[in-house]
Amino acid sequence: EEIEIAQVIQQGMELALVSSKSPRPEIELAIDRDLPKVLADRVQIGQVILNLVRNSLPAMARSRERRLTISAVKAGGVVEVAVIDTGHGIPSAMHTRLFEPFHTSTTRGMGIGLSLCRTIVEAHGGRIWVRPREAGAELVFTLPVKEGHA
Repeated sequence: EEIEIAQVIQQGMELALVSSKSPRPEIELAIDRDLPKVLADRVQIGQVILNLVRNSLPAMARSRERRLTISAVKAGGVVEVAVIDTGHGIPSAMHTRLFEPFHTSTTRGMGIGLSLCRTIVEAHGGRIWVRPREAGAELVFTLPVKEGHA
């Protein structure tokens, strides 16, 4: 269905925050107002946001500054969504293996969350990756814009 990605981001983020035992971070939403709709399954993309935010929260638990930023911008024929945290970061050696099944980036969990995110995003014609940062972590995914809105 055609979805407003901003609404799905908000819902997925709120669900992750409510279910978390980690301290609530400062939240910054940097979502373009004029984003085109994307053709996607609302529940599945909400799960991607939920998983990415859920991974960010414990990563920031011991950080002096705890800020979660979620951005969404139109970039050519896609909408690019980024989840950025001020946590301990992801070692560059893990970037290529991070989305493999049963490879956990946390000390808890089964290691399928990011693999599931990749499966969902790729099934929607997008891609997901880690964008290197000096501090914290940034995970980015794209979804194709509905035809005629590129």
